[in-house]
Amino acid sequence: MKEIVKKLIKDNPVQNILYGVGSTLNLIVIGVFLMLVKELIKIKKNTALISRNEQISFYFSTLITISIIVIIFSVLVLCMIQKSVFHSRRDFNIKMKLTGISSICLAKIYIKEIFTIQKITIPLGILLMQLTYTIISR
Repeated sequence: MKEIVKKLIKDNPVQNILYGVGSTLNLIVIGVFLMLVKELIKIKKNTALISRNEQISFYFSTLITISIIVIIFSVLVLCMIQKSVFHSRRDFNIKMKLTGISSICLAKIYIKEIFTIQKITIPLGILLMQLTYTIISR
């Protein structure tokens, strides 16, 4: 199974790069918005004026709504990328099923491929997320 995963990664570098970039961007977007919400909560706790507190509550709820929409959109884009990868490998899937590999085993192969890509994209995404937040917060 490891050989099949290695072959898939080598045979489809563009799709894997696209998926890796999508995963990294997804992690950056989610992380930056969560950091912004955390900072807004901290600001809200530090303010003492009622009218200002209401205004901050409005911004807080607006930011949470926007964050949810952006996160849903980024996850949707990631799902579309994964679905396009799956459809582009339709012939490979048919050949593998004809050789006797079950759908569950084929799904395990794809999951192992995704985890292999995630080993690179998660640390890179966390690093870029922190860098992006540092630039935004200045």
